[in-house]
Amino acid sequence: MLTSIGRTSKPAGDLVDHLSECHERIRTFVRIAETTGRRADLDDASVVDACSRCERYFTIALPLHVADEEKSILPRLLDAAAGFSPEVHQALRTMEREHAEHEPLVRALLEHLALVQAAPAHQEHRAALARTAAELRAAFGEHLSLEERVVFPAIRRLEPAVQERIHEEMRERRR
Repeated sequence: MLTSIGRTSKPAGDLVDHLSECHERIRTFVRIAETTGRRADLDDASVVDACSRCERYFTIALPLHVADEEKSILPRLLDAAAGFSPEVHQALRTMEREHAEHEPLVRALLEHLALVQAAPAHQEHRAALARTAAELRAAFGEHLSLEERVVFPAIRRLEPAVQERIHEEMRERRR
């Protein structure tokens, strides 16, 4: 169940590759939170460790990803919007709206993670964690799928220099 946050030894890919990896980490950490809430066979130390890693991901890495999309990607795609279909325009607005809609769910998840870390054997807290994570998994599932299907191809159509600048801004946020 070990999943790390941060740099890997994998060779660097392009901007969309990086974003795809971010999406996979989102899915992974939501799944870890849900599994931690559901599995009664996990010992307390494993539960606390999983919750701690999820808490770190959702308080550090996820906000960076959202900032990448809202501060670097969205403005560039809107600037280039004249060359994109109405579907891309709608997807960008949906992406922005859903980021705001996800915030209360992420806060609830963080609250449940903290409760479970404090009392890892408390089954009601664990069940609430699993329910919240499942709700977030469903919300993220649709959101990430839309981005991958519509927004990622639009990003690939941006000029290479624009893509590289976005990628550099993302790296700067993580320094």
